[in-house]
Amino acid sequence: MAAPSAPLNSIASMATWTYDENHDDVRLMVISRGMVNQKASMHRDSLGIQYSQLPPYYGLCYAIPYMNIYNLCKTIEEDEDGQQWLFDDECYTIYKWLEHLKEATGISRDNGLYECEIKDSQLVLLMVISCSDELETVPRPAKRIQRFKDFLRVTKEPVVRRFHQPNMYC
Repeated sequence: MAAPSAPLNSIASMATWTYDENHDDVRLMVISRGMVNQKASMHRDSLGIQYSQLPPYYGLCYAIPYMNIYNLCKTIEEDEDGQQWLFDDECYTIYKWLEHLKEATGISRDNGLYECEIKDSQLVLLMVISCSDELETVPRPAKRIQRFKDFLRVTKEPVVRRFHQPNMYC
């Protein structure tokens, strides 16, 4: 049985990235052309099992610990549109903040939003604005950066971090 074909406009609406730093839709991740052409190399682990490994990439991002998310929501409580940001349950507050983040910036878990642990065992969310295969070519999309600054209520610039791709076992 053949899969139903999707209309062309719905395929275009599924796009999550662009090469254009000045694109009007700030919800699209900006990437360098080299990201599309990355090739995985084959390796063997200590047990002799074969796996492939994509090269690392560089992402322009903001990092925020979970506690800071809750504290940010405490300062907002309710936005100008009347949307509630602070709830009695801390976990639910963070969950709703993640929904607001997706709506405002287009990122979500494993789609530009990554969790990592820093040295003191604190969990931090990394929000990737743009990425490149080379440090020197990391895009700096002004409109998208401003959207993140407004959402996070910060004035500092995002930083570039190196991301290692996970091993992909065959």
